[in-house]
Amino acid sequence: MRRGWFLALAVMTARADAAEPARFGIETVALDPSAPALAGPFIALVWKSDCAPCLVELGYLERLQEAAGGRLVSIALDPPGVARATLDERNVPSHAAYAASGDPAGILAGLAGGQTRLPLSVAVTASGEICASHVGLLGTDMAAEWSRSCSK
Repeated sequence: MRRGWFLALAVMTARADAAEPARFGIETVALDPSAPALAGPFIALVWKSDCAPCLVELGYLERLQEAAGGRLVSIALDPPGVARATLDERNVPSHAAYAASGDPAGILAGLAGGQTRLPLSVAVTASGEICASHVGLLGTDMAAEWSRSCSK
């Protein structure tokens, strides 16, 4: 577990009641007004609309969500409008989808310890620490394992 890397994506959302500045310069906007605030434990799929493997991964998002025990969110590195349109085009639910603002390469490097490739999956503990990360397509077995091992 990487100590000191705290995921604070939940700190800045589209809701007016969340107005603190986000740690590490990461801010998010909920793509659905009913989206819950991000609070661990959860697994985040980080993606971008021009990333072909990311779009493949979005195609089985519901299976990943089930494997993760319902604790999976998607975080786009696109502007909110582009992210919403991408999800809509693919009939992917946006109830647990967010868009991050800021430099995509910087966000990726911060979340994955220097890696700047997509797709990226990150498991976050209840205390906000990154428990695990993976560059490439996330499988349902890995999502289930992370859900068990990182939910403490």
